[in-house]
Amino acid sequence: MLNRTSSGRCEMRATMRAAVCARAGGPEVLEIRELPVPAVREGWSLVQVKGAGLNRSELRTRQGHSPNVTFPRVLGIECTGIVAASTDPRLPVGTTVAAVMGEMGREFDGGYAEYALLPNSLLMPVTTTLPWEVLAALPETYLTAQGSLNALGVAPGAPGRLLIRGGTSSVGMAAASIASGYGLETAATTRRQGKTGALTTAGADHVLVDDGGSLAASVHASGPRARTMFWISSGRARRWTRCAWSAGAGRCA
Repeated sequence: MLNRTSSGRCEMRATMRAAVCARAGGPEVLEIRELPVPAVREGWSLVQVKGAGLNRSELRTRQGHSPNVTFPRVLGIECTGIVAASTDPRLPVGTTVAAVMGEMGREFDGGYAEYALLPNSLLMPVTTTLPWEVLAALPETYLTAQGSLNALGVAPGAPGRLLIRGGTSSVGMAAASIASGYGLETAATTRRQGKTGALTTAGADHVLVDDGGSLAASVHASGPRARTMFWISSGRARRWTRCAWSAGAGRCA
């Protein structure tokens, strides 16, 4: 493996550091180990990982709640980095890429390592000026939000307004950002008064504090009509037709 040093020279590397989940259990089962750099094979390319997101599904896998996962395993269902060795003409060495899901960190080793051998089908070329620590936090969150909004029919120039329940979750924040970019008027809920500023920064036009009172009254008072409600709970997004904001029906489930 060729690795460019700070002086610009290239050196051969045979090993890498990785956070290995040795067995199911608590945080102590994660061990920093020196492993061989994976050998490239047909249909797979090697990525020098520059950043990897942390996800609750990895916590669940580490705890032993993913029955198809065998240990030891390098976890990590997403990563960003640079193609270090390629078997795909569309992904030349040096391409910035992101990779998400597709059994990363479950069926095969994932992003908690200096290098990851990944299926070419998972690698998405990215052109960006974002720093790695920012870029690494985006793929899983934003793709989840984007896919959910697509499923709900939310698109640029869509009529009506959008209400996001659970707005200060990572997916809720991403959904507010995307909707704002679409030019859609958006409201989002939070249970913490101190997080209202974060939602405004993310793009929400209205922030509603869910303090245990009548949320229906709050959403009804914030404006006349909305077409869609985006509810963040256990990874689900669904359309609500009886929300007070959508048709003045007097309730918001």
